[in-house]
Amino acid sequence: MRAPALLTLSLAFLALVGWGPALTASGGSHSHAASAGGGSADRVAAVRAGRGLIGCRPSGASYRRFGSRRRHMVALGFDDGPSRYTRRMLAILRANHAHATFFEIGRLVPGHRAIMWRILRAGDTIGNHSLTHANLAGGGAFARFQLRKTSFLIHHETGFEPCLFRPPYGAVSAGLVREARAAGMVTVNWDVDPRDYAASENPRYIAGAVSKNVRNGSIVVLHDGGGDRRRTVRALALLIHRLHRHHYRVVSVDELLGLQRRYA
Repeated sequence: MRAPALLTLSLAFLALVGWGPALTASGGSHSHAASAGGGSADRVAAVRAGRGLIGCRPSGASYRRFGSRRRHMVALGFDDGPSRYTRRMLAILRANHAHATFFEIGRLVPGHRAIMWRILRAGDTIGNHSLTHANLAGGGAFARFQLRKTSFLIHHETGFEPCLFRPPYGAVSAGLVREARAAGMVTVNWDVDPRDYAASENPRYIAGAVSKNVRNGSIVVLHDGGGDRRRTVRALALLIHRLHRHHYRVVSVDELLGLQRRYA
Protein backbone atom coordinates (compact mmCIF):
# COMPACT_ATOMS: atom_id res chain seq x y z
CA MET A 1 0.00 0.00 0.00
CA ARG A 2 1.35 3.43 -0.90
CA ALA A 3 2.24 5.85 1.92
CA PRO A 4 -0.49 8.46 1.15
CA ALA A 5 -3.19 5.79 1.20
CA LEU A 6 -1.83 4.33 4.44
CA LEU A 7 -1.76 7.80 6.03
CA THR A 8 -5.35 8.43 4.97
CA LEU A 9 -6.55 5.14 6.46
CA SER A 10 -4.62 5.79 9.69
CA LEU A 11 -6.14 9.25 10.10
CA ALA A 12 -9.61 7.87 9.40
CA PHE A 13 -9.17 5.22 12.08
CA LEU A 14 -7.84 7.72 14.63
CA ALA A 15 -10.76 10.04 13.93
CA LEU A 16 -13.23 7.18 14.33
CA VAL A 17 -11.98 6.26 17.80
CA GLY A 18 -11.65 9.89 18.82
CA TRP A 19 -7.85 10.17 19.01
CA GLY A 20 -7.40 12.01 15.75
CA PRO A 21 -9.16 14.96 14.10
CA ALA A 22 -12.80 15.39 15.13
CA LEU A 23 -15.32 13.59 12.96
CA THR A 24 -16.82 16.62 11.26
CA ALA A 25 -17.70 17.64 7.75
CA SER A 26 -17.83 21.32 8.58
CA GLY A 27 -14.78 22.25 6.59
CA GLY A 28 -14.01 25.08 8.97
CA SER A 29 -17.53 26.48 9.04
CA HIS A 30 -16.83 28.22 12.34
CA SER A 31 -14.73 30.87 10.63
CA HIS A 32 -17.29 31.60 7.90
CA ALA A 33 -20.50 31.60 9.94
CA ALA A 34 -22.30 34.62 11.29
CA SER A 35 -23.14 34.49 14.98
CA ALA A 36 -26.16 35.58 16.94
CA GLY A 37 -27.51 35.17 20.44
CA GLY A 38 -30.02 32.49 21.33
CA GLY A 39 -32.96 34.86 21.80
CA SER A 40 -36.13 34.87 19.74
CA ALA A 41 -35.41 38.29 18.17
CA ASP A 42 -32.10 37.02 16.77
CA ARG A 43 -33.82 33.86 15.57
CA VAL A 44 -36.47 35.84 13.68
CA ALA A 45 -33.85 38.16 12.17
CA ALA A 46 -31.80 35.19 10.94
CA VAL A 47 -34.84 33.53 9.36
CA ARG A 48 -35.82 36.76 7.60
CA ALA A 49 -32.29 37.08 6.28
CA GLY A 50 -32.54 33.57 4.82
CA ARG A 51 -29.77 32.18 7.01
CA GLY A 52 -29.79 28.62 8.32
CA LEU A 53 -28.98 27.55 11.88
CA ILE A 54 -25.70 25.60 11.83
CA GLY A 55 -24.74 25.34 15.50
CA CYS A 56 -24.18 27.06 18.79
CA ARG A 57 -21.18 27.91 20.93
CA PRO A 58 -20.56 26.33 24.35
CA SER A 59 -19.89 28.87 27.08
CA GLY A 60 -20.09 29.18 30.85
CA ALA A 61 -20.10 26.18 33.14
CA SER A 62 -19.47 22.82 31.45
CA TYR A 63 -22.24 21.05 33.39
CA ARG A 64 -25.74 22.49 33.87
CA ARG A 65 -29.01 21.28 35.36
CA PHE A 66 -30.87 24.59 35.12
CA GLY A 67 -30.45 28.14 33.89
CA SER A 68 -30.67 31.53 35.53
CA ARG A 69 -33.24 31.67 38.32
CA ARG A 70 -33.79 35.36 37.51
CA ARG A 71 -35.33 34.75 34.08
CA HIS A 72 -38.96 33.66 33.77
CA MET A 73 -38.18 30.87 31.34
CA VAL A 74 -38.48 27.08 31.28
CA ALA A 75 -36.66 24.87 28.76
CA LEU A 76 -37.95 21.59 27.34
CA GLY A 77 -35.55 18.84 26.27
CA PHE A 78 -36.79 15.76 24.40
CA ASP A 79 -34.61 12.63 24.60
CA ASP A 80 -34.18 9.39 22.64
CA GLY A 81 -35.34 10.45 19.17
CA PRO A 82 -35.70 10.99 16.36
CA SER A 83 -38.81 8.84 16.13
CA ARG A 84 -42.28 8.68 14.60
CA TYR A 85 -43.49 10.90 17.44
CA THR A 86 -41.07 13.76 16.79
CA ARG A 87 -43.15 15.36 14.04
CA ARG A 88 -46.20 15.45 16.31
CA MET A 89 -44.18 17.06 19.12
CA LEU A 90 -42.98 19.73 16.70
CA ALA A 91 -46.50 20.50 15.52
CA ILE A 92 -47.69 20.97 19.12
CA LEU A 93 -44.72 23.19 19.97
CA ARG A 94 -45.35 25.38 16.94
CA ALA A 95 -49.11 25.63 17.58
CA ASN A 96 -48.40 26.75 21.14
CA HIS A 97 -45.56 29.20 20.37
CA ALA A 98 -43.01 27.14 22.28
CA HIS A 99 -39.53 25.82 21.54
CA ALA A 100 -37.41 22.88 22.66
CA THR A 101 -34.15 20.99 22.18
CA PHE A 102 -34.20 17.45 20.78
CA PHE A 103 -31.39 15.25 22.13
CA GLU A 104 -30.81 12.65 19.42
CA ILE A 105 -29.37 9.14 19.59
CA GLY A 106 -26.75 8.87 16.87
CA ARG A 107 -27.67 5.41 15.56
CA LEU A 108 -31.24 6.67 14.91
CA VAL A 109 -30.17 9.76 12.99
CA PRO A 110 -29.56 8.26 9.49
CA GLY A 111 -32.73 8.37 7.43
CA HIS A 112 -34.33 11.14 9.52
CA ARG A 113 -32.89 14.13 7.69
CA ALA A 114 -36.29 15.63 6.87
CA ILE A 115 -37.58 15.74 10.44
CA MET A 116 -34.25 17.04 11.74
CA TRP A 117 -34.27 19.85 9.18
CA ARG A 118 -37.80 20.61 10.30
CA ILE A 119 -36.58 20.91 13.91
CA LEU A 120 -34.00 23.48 12.90
CA ARG A 121 -36.29 25.43 10.57
CA ALA A 122 -38.79 25.79 13.42
CA GLY A 123 -36.12 27.53 15.52
CA ASP A 124 -35.59 24.54 17.79
CA THR A 125 -32.22 22.92 18.33
CA ILE A 126 -30.64 19.47 18.28
CA GLY A 127 -28.45 17.99 21.00
CA ASN A 128 -26.19 14.95 21.27
CA HIS A 129 -27.55 12.01 23.32
CA SER A 130 -24.77 9.48 22.52
CA LEU A 131 -24.53 6.94 19.74
CA THR A 132 -26.22 3.94 21.37
CA HIS A 133 -27.69 5.26 24.66
CA ALA A 134 -24.95 3.52 26.63
CA ASN A 135 -23.94 4.64 30.11
CA LEU A 136 -20.91 6.83 29.43
CA ALA A 137 -20.13 7.96 32.97
CA GLY A 138 -16.82 6.12 32.82
CA GLY A 139 -15.57 8.62 30.23
CA GLY A 140 -12.48 7.72 28.26
CA ALA A 141 -12.11 6.57 24.67
CA PHE A 142 -15.49 4.82 24.55
CA ALA A 143 -17.35 7.98 25.58
CA ARG A 144 -15.21 10.08 23.24
CA PHE A 145 -16.14 7.87 20.29
CA GLN A 146 -19.87 7.89 21.17
CA LEU A 147 -19.98 11.68 21.46
CA ARG A 148 -17.94 12.50 18.38
CA LYS A 149 -19.59 9.94 16.14
CA THR A 150 -23.05 11.21 17.10
CA SER A 151 -22.11 14.83 16.43
CA PHE A 152 -20.65 13.73 13.10
CA LEU A 153 -23.87 11.95 12.13
CA ILE A 154 -26.02 14.94 13.11
CA HIS A 155 -23.79 17.28 11.13
CA HIS A 156 -23.74 14.95 8.14
CA GLU A 157 -27.55 14.90 7.97
CA THR A 158 -28.25 18.54 8.77
CA GLY A 159 -25.14 20.73 8.65
CA PHE A 160 -25.78 21.49 12.33
CA GLU A 161 -23.07 21.05 14.99
CA PRO A 162 -24.50 20.39 18.48
CA CYS A 163 -23.17 22.31 21.45
CA LEU A 164 -25.30 20.44 24.01
CA PHE A 165 -24.83 16.89 25.31
CA ARG A 166 -27.42 15.02 27.37
CA PRO A 167 -25.82 11.97 29.08
CA PRO A 168 -27.88 8.77 28.80
CA TYR A 169 -29.73 7.99 32.06
CA GLY A 170 -28.42 11.30 33.41
CA ALA A 171 -25.27 9.36 34.38
CA VAL A 172 -22.43 11.85 34.56
CA SER A 173 -18.88 12.21 35.84
CA ALA A 174 -16.16 14.82 35.75
CA GLY A 175 -14.39 12.80 33.07
CA LEU A 176 -17.46 12.64 30.86
CA VAL A 177 -18.08 16.38 31.25
CA ARG A 178 -14.48 17.01 30.15
CA GLU A 179 -14.90 14.74 27.10
CA ALA A 180 -18.07 16.59 26.09
CA ARG A 181 -16.47 20.01 26.47
CA ALA A 182 -13.45 18.89 24.44
CA ALA A 183 -15.96 17.90 21.72
CA GLY A 184 -17.48 21.39 21.85
CA MET A 185 -20.48 20.69 24.07
CA VAL A 186 -21.94 21.69 27.42
CA THR A 187 -23.31 18.71 29.40
CA VAL A 188 -26.98 19.23 30.32
CA ASN A 189 -29.20 17.27 32.67
CA TRP A 190 -32.43 18.54 34.26
CA ASP A 191 -34.10 19.63 37.48
CA VAL A 192 -37.66 18.53 36.59
CA ASP A 193 -38.52 14.96 35.55
CA PRO A 194 -42.25 14.15 35.15
CA ARG A 195 -41.44 10.50 34.34
CA ASP A 196 -43.28 10.60 31.02
CA TYR A 197 -41.57 7.31 30.14
CA ALA A 198 -43.43 5.40 32.93
CA ALA A 199 -46.40 3.40 31.69
CA SER A 200 -48.37 4.27 34.84
CA GLU A 201 -48.22 8.04 34.26
CA ASN A 202 -51.22 9.59 32.53
CA PRO A 203 -50.99 12.80 30.46
CA ARG A 204 -52.62 15.01 33.11
CA TYR A 205 -50.18 13.80 35.75
CA ILE A 206 -47.23 14.48 33.43
CA ALA A 207 -48.43 18.04 32.82
CA GLY A 208 -49.20 18.56 36.50
CA ALA A 209 -45.82 17.23 37.63
CA VAL A 210 -44.11 19.80 35.42
CA SER A 211 -46.24 22.79 36.38
CA LYS A 212 -45.93 22.03 40.12
CA ASN A 213 -42.16 21.59 40.13
CA VAL A 214 -40.72 24.14 37.71
CA ARG A 215 -38.99 27.32 38.82
CA ASN A 216 -37.39 30.13 36.87
CA GLY A 217 -34.66 28.54 34.74
CA SER A 218 -35.85 24.94 35.06
CA ILE A 219 -34.91 22.32 32.46
CA VAL A 220 -37.62 19.68 31.94
CA VAL A 221 -36.72 16.23 30.60
CA LEU A 222 -39.27 14.62 28.27
CA HIS A 223 -39.01 11.91 25.60
CA ASP A 224 -39.97 11.74 21.93
CA GLY A 225 -38.40 8.32 21.39
CA GLY A 226 -37.39 5.11 23.13
CA GLY A 227 -40.89 3.62 23.34
CA ASP A 228 -44.57 4.46 23.19
CA ARG A 229 -44.70 8.23 23.57
CA ARG A 230 -48.42 8.78 22.99
CA ARG A 231 -48.82 9.88 26.62
CA THR A 232 -46.21 12.58 26.15
CA VAL A 233 -47.87 13.72 22.93
CA ARG A 234 -51.21 14.04 24.74
CA ALA A 235 -49.60 15.81 27.71
CA LEU A 236 -47.53 18.32 25.76
CA ALA A 237 -50.16 20.93 24.83
CA LEU A 238 -51.62 20.87 28.33
CA LEU A 239 -48.15 21.14 29.84
CA ILE A 240 -47.27 24.17 27.71
CA HIS A 241 -50.65 25.79 28.44
CA ARG A 242 -50.05 25.50 32.17
CA LEU A 243 -46.55 26.97 31.88
CA HIS A 244 -47.89 29.88 29.82
CA ARG A 245 -50.64 30.41 32.38
CA HIS A 246 -47.89 30.91 34.96
CA HIS A 247 -46.22 33.37 32.56
CA TYR A 248 -43.21 31.22 31.70
CA ARG A 249 -41.63 31.47 28.26
CA VAL A 250 -41.07 27.93 26.95
CA VAL A 251 -37.71 27.88 25.18
CA SER A 252 -34.94 25.63 23.90
CA VAL A 253 -32.15 24.66 26.28
CA ASP A 254 -29.53 26.73 24.48
CA GLU A 255 -31.70 29.86 24.75
CA LEU A 256 -32.28 29.24 28.44
CA LEU A 257 -28.52 28.98 29.01
CA GLY A 258 -27.81 32.04 26.89
CA LEU A 259 -25.61 30.18 24.41
CA GLN A 260 -24.72 31.91 21.16
CA ARG A 261 -26.23 30.45 18.01
CA ARG A 262 -24.40 30.32 14.69
CA TYR A 263 -26.04 30.96 11.32
CA ALA A 264 -24.81 30.72 7.74
